[in-house]
Amino acid sequence: MPKHDLEAGIGRVLARWNVDTRSVKCDGDLPAQVGKEQTCWARMSDGSNLKMVSITTKVDGQDIRYDVEVDGKVAEPRRGRK
Repeated sequence: MPKHDLEAGIGRVLARWNVDTRSVKCDGDLPAQVGKEQTCWARMSDGSNLKMVSITTKVDGQDIRYDVEVDGKVAEPRRGRK
């Protein structure tokens, strides 16, 4: 999954949870292979950074499902495109 799609997906989840962020940045693309990870950072409104790890959980054609871990806990499964 391209980096910008992953960042947008995480941003939507955080917005739905009413988490006030300035931006979401990921270190790179999320590989379309189960178990692969990518680190992302949410810049919070107070200037702090929240580290998250996205983990690919399922690949079905062009759809990639992934979990997002915050402080080692799974936040919510997400679905995206390669």
